Amino acid sequence: MYRMPGFVTAVWVTLFANAVWAQLNLPFEGSANVDWGNGSAAVFKITNTGSAHALLGVANNSSFGIGVAGRANAGYGVRGESYSDFGIGVWGTSQSNTGSTSGGFFDCHSDVGIGCRGLARAAVGPTYGGHFLSVSTSGTGVHGSADSSTGFTYGGYFKADSTNGTGVYGHAAATSGSTFGGQFYSDSPTGFGIYAQTNSTTGLNIAGSFTSSGDVGIAVRGYAASQSGTTTGGLFQSESPNGKGIVANAMSLTGATNGG
Repeated sequence: MYRMPGFVTAVWVTLFANAVWAQLNLPFEGSANVDWGNGSAAVFKITNTGSAHALLGVANNSSFGIGVAGRANAGYGVRGESYSDFGIGVWGTSQSNTGSTSGGFFDCHSDVGIGCRGLARAAVGPTYGGHFLSVSTSGTGVHGSADSSTGFTYGGYFKADSTNGTGVYGHAAATSGSTFGGQFYSDSPTGFGIYAQTNSTTGLNIAGSFTSSGDVGIAVRGYAASQSGTTTGGLFQSESPNGKGIVANAMSLTGATNGG
């Protein structure tokens, strides 16, 4: 590489190993027509047979910079592939130990767009469309926020199309401590911490089902924590002329059981 003091003027690129050298004056701009072919064809291709980067872009501006940028009028702005059994197609890291940093940031301007989309293509196996991990003692693996102050917004939306599917599955894996598989809050004076609804008008559908496997467990617990006011630990309501607000059954055939 050839440099003038204070200026980057040229970069030398090996086109054929130990054979031909070419000089590209910077900044450089060019174009070529290369078909997709087998997926490895490229206008500019660099291969590194070692363990370091084949291509490294560095932005040294102290206020803002982009190390590598990609733009496509149709298709993919940036595409990464890995053929390793434990590989990562695209990897982003933010090295600062302070501040609101992001290892990856995705932005979509479409009115029906998706900022970030993950797809697990395997038809079998315990696959994940997205996997998020936080190792902080007060961290959050996934954080979703709907910032609009109006409209029917969702901080998170999950969907399962399987006949045995689960839209949201929470699992607290610790074998001790006061853990929660799921915890929900509402700050509104008329809000619901959790709201469940079944849309089918026929069949024995259940808006919420809770199971406890402990020998002294409680499947459903209601707790009104306020020290004043007309509070209710649990409220059950049926609008049907033949309905019941609550039905309790003790299914065990032995023991001193109580339906309610």
